[in-house]
Amino acid sequence: MEIGILVTHGTDTLAWTLPYIRYALKNFPWNVCLTGSQAPMESAFARSDGYQNIHGAVRFMSVLDPPNVFCVFNNGLNAYSDSLAKLERWRLDAFTGDPIATMEWDEIQHRSGDARLREPIRFDELHLITTGGTIESEAGEDGLTPGSGKVEEFLKLTLADSFENVFVHRIARVDSAELDVSHMERFARAIFDCGTGRCPSESIRPDADADAVNVTYGQRGELRQSWEDGQQPASLDLSFARHVPLVYCDPFRSASSYRREVYAAKAVVLAGYGGGNANANPDLPGSVIPALMDAVEKDCLFVLSSQVPIGPVDFVYETATKLIRRGALSGVDLSLPECQVRLMYLLGHEEQIEGMAERLQIEPLLLKKALFMSGMKFRNRASKMSFRMLSGDTFPLIREDLLVGPAFEQCEEILKRAFYGDTISLI
Repeated sequence: MEIGILVTHGTDTLAWTLPYIRYALKNFPWNVCLTGSQAPMESAFARSDGYQNIHGAVRFMSVLDPPNVFCVFNNGLNAYSDSLAKLERWRLDAFTGDPIATMEWDEIQHRSGDARLREPIRFDELHLITTGGTIESEAGEDGLTPGSGKVEEFLKLTLADSFENVFVHRIARVDSAELDVSHMERFARAIFDCGTGRCPSESIRPDADADAVNVTYGQRGELRQSWEDGQQPASLDLSFARHVPLVYCDPFRSASSYRREVYAAKAVVLAGYGGGNANANPDLPGSVIPALMDAVEKDCLFVLSSQVPIGPVDFVYETATKLIRRGALSGVDLSLPECQVRLMYLLGHEEQIEGMAERLQIEPLLLKKALFMSGMKFRNRASKMSFRMLSGDTFPLIREDLLVGPAFEQCEEILKRAFYGDTISLI
């Protein structure tokens, strides 16, 4: 059985939904690809990038050895696993991120991460989940409105050799600018149900007439959940906390305005400047130091990142090192949306963290810091060592990302080895 799950999504909030899905799906065995377009596939937009993005999405899913959750964009040429960020308002090559593979002329090249390539396969089932966005939009009196249905037509007419059946799930018709966490929950549930054969869908055979639609209920649900012997069962984890604001630095803000952001927050992502810099002089009226001290006092995680979307955060300047010394974490290579969603997921498991801390006899705050920083890709070894020194080396830097893939409770043994001296687990 070969299954692929394709999700069409608007571009405005795609950088938030991608990490949400990555953290929510646990031990999920199939490839999941999110994509969209800058121009609609509606006939008035003959040069839409949607055609290339859909084609590239199906191709990447067939060649990347599952499981992976990723986004395909930029005329179908790039597959990104995380740190997704939109750079362009109108150009077709709109996104950047952490590339796991790229399309180069007639073949796919592996780039980074744990993803591996395989020989191209033909899907037994390709599930299309439509959620609205530009790719599904058509022109109306008040502007573009989602809901054209062009994606499934394109799959049936152009990519029929790639699958045995298409299962279409019309989950939402929403402009992604109006998307919130309730929509993300619906999308995650739909993806999980597609992979476990639980949801009804419209099954369109590639060789059927356009109007020939059957309803099927995924009779192989039990088969899909009996993965390889010894593998953990797939599950869906929607425990995401709220009150994790993105706070942008600017030269006109006061120290009191930064402190107000921290007051009601469970965690904070500070969008600093350049390589991860901010006003760190406590004698200046725009310093973020008082806000950081408030966060540290109440065990509120304070993550220093950057408004600049490309390249990892580093600790070259004193304006960064002062913040890390005083208790800030670093977003390192993660985009601002990824940092925010990661903290939301982490803080949605405080009860489990308290239990782990008690069993492992480790402070809960140190567990949170180790979990957040796990899997980070520092700019170089010197940057890793600098962070360890500046943060007081009070928690281990773990090589594996403990928040993605396995269920939350599966990370306890790795944490135990990392905190008690197993260097194999460390970066």
